[in-house]
Amino acid sequence: MLRLLRGTETADLAKRYARLLSDPRSAQAATAARELFESQFATRKGVGVEMAIRSARPLVDADEIAASCEALPGDLLAALNP
Repeated sequence: MLRLLRGTETADLAKRYARLLSDPRSAQAATAARELFESQFATRKGVGVEMAIRSARPLVDADEIAASCEALPGDLLAALNP
């Protein structure tokens, strides 16, 4: 998830995700996924952040990963909720 957030412009992700949210075939799953994403990645203590830190710790500083996991999801969620 962190690679996706770091490697893709927030506006592009938000545009694509908004399409998923607006399509009746995917809206329910996209809404549930957004809620999980927010709970797991939008705070430094989220389980997704902890997993990202464990997987990248030997290569990247844990505080850098935690800061990215806090800022980048926040940007995406803000773009989805204008």
